[in-house]
Amino acid sequence: MATLTRVIGLSWALVLCACTTPESMFAKFAKSDPVSSCPKGPAFGPFEPHALPLHFVERYPPGNQSRMVEQVDQTFQKNPAFYQPPYSAALGRNPCASGEVAFAIAILPTGAVAKAEIIKSSMNDAAFDREITERVLQTNFGHTEGSGYFLVLYPMRFSSFGQ
Repeated sequence: MATLTRVIGLSWALVLCACTTPESMFAKFAKSDPVSSCPKGPAFGPFEPHALPLHFVERYPPGNQSRMVEQVDQTFQKNPAFYQPPYSAALGRNPCASGEVAFAIAILPTGAVAKAEIIKSSMNDAAFDREITERVLQTNFGHTEGSGYFLVLYPMRFSSFGQ
């Protein structure tokens, strides 16, 4: 499932993959048109398909939660302003800041995030990467039935010029 939502200067390309077996742990990133200069749009091209790293899957084995990928998407989209401050700070450092960040996320049945790890980032801003990871770690996805971890590969696109 892929959706694109633009809110408050923040564009998210959301491509989700609920993972239950190592073989199913992949997702293609939403394609975007590369743009060669700022401020016309993001200065990056599409990501290649990625899989969750083996060390992530081994440390956070998938369980049998009744959580759905759509619920993860809805949680992120419910409060996009919560994820805006790290991007605003990045824009303060670089007015043309844009890019994609791909997270591997392990969610507990309580809805708490056990681990959020950046798999790939094109933001070229270590401070942004740390700050957005902290925001993802603070996200609660709500209680669900089941046990173990719910694993998801969740890419986000940040662009002040939206597309």
